[in-house]
Order: sequence, then C-alpha cells, then structure tokens
Amino acid sequence: TSPRLFPPLEPMKSILVIDDSEEFCGLARGALERVGYAVDTCQQVEPALELLGTGLRPSLVVLDALMPGRDGFDFIRAAAQIAPELKVLLVSGWVDLARLPATVKVTGKLEKPFTPDQLVEAVRGAVGDPRSRSS
Repeated sequence: TSPRLFPPLEPMKSILVIDDSEEFCGLARGALERVGYAVDTCQQVEPALELLGTGLRPSLVVLDALMPGRDGFDFIRAAAQIAPELKVLLVSGWVDLARLPATVKVTGKLEKPFTPDQLVEAVRGAVGDPRSRSS
C-alpha cells in the first residue's frame, strides 16, 4: 500500500437557508458555497421541515424570521420536535433574542441589511470553517 500524501478531508459542513426571497436564497447560496459550505435552500417552512423529516441534519439553518404563511418561529418550534440539536441563525431586522420564548432556540442573529461577507462571518461564528471539526 502506498503512503497517504494528504490526510483525509473532513466532510463539508452543510447550511440550510430558509427565506421566502428567491433572490436572497441565491445570494446566500453563492456566498456560502464560494467559501466551501454545502448549501440547500427552501423558500417556505414546509419543504424545509420535509427535508428534516428525511434525515437531513444541516450544521446550521439560516432562517428568515418573517415569511408569509408559516414563519421562522413556526419552523423553529416544529423542527425542535424533529431535530432538537439543530442550530439556527435568525435573520431579521427587528427580533430581540432576549424576548423570544424559551421554547425558541436560536444560536445567533444577523440583522438585516447585511452583506454576503457578513453572512459568511456569522455562519463561521456559529459552526466554524466549512471543513473544521469545531462547531
């Protein structure tokens, strides 16, 4: 057997972006994939919950707080039943994390408006680099 020249790569961290704006989903995907994260996007809560139901366990969910129909808080409550360990980065312009009910678990918050680089830094702060073991 020949010796390994490089250590095996850690699996890529995955990010699930949930936002009703197709434009935001595209921008977030581009910014996060550019630095090495694997990205899935959903524009509504139901398809995102279905993905969790199939066993998807993203390293982080980037979640819009306010969406038509079921909103980000509905997602957090429902997702807690499926994957209580899920980390959520809430994107909003007005939500005060200290005032959220204890049943709503949020890892962090990114205030709108923000740049793609600020999104990448917030994701790194929540889960580490795309292939690092830290989270």
